[in-house]
Amino acid sequence: MFPIYHAVFSLIFSIILYALKIFTLSEMMVIFLAAVLIDIDHYFFYIFKNKNLNPWKAYRWFVDRHEKIRKMKPEERSRYKEAIIIFHGLEFYIPLIIISLFSRTALLILIGVIFHVLLDMFDGAMSDSPVYPKISQIYSAITNKNRKELS
Repeated sequence: MFPIYHAVFSLIFSIILYALKIFTLSEMMVIFLAAVLIDIDHYFFYIFKNKNLNPWKAYRWFVDRHEKIRKMKPEERSRYKEAIIIFHGLEFYIPLIIISLFSRTALLILIGVIFHVLLDMFDGAMSDSPVYPKISQIYSAITNKNRKELS
């Protein structure tokens, strides 16, 4: 899902939580920011992969990659490597869940992250994309071993 959609849906979600008096305005902002800024890992992946810090080129690279993948049939997609995006897997969620047991701020971040990942999973289901890249980055790395790069 593109960042603008994450921003719009996360803002609506945050406003609803605030309107229901579940969270304060500042807590609502933490949830919103967590739900949007989690995608910084896409930028990190781009930097690692392309050795380039330009955020606009990174965005364009992911848009182009996304368009190529969406045009493929699911069985064709499975031949290509998944992006390793470190904030989109159990390896990130589990420590965050544990920390959130002791920190209200971590709990707010966790709520934003969960909302973000649910949006990603919904978007993936609508496009017949596999769910596992949003569940475990270690699993994605293991399955990537026998796959080719998407050029």
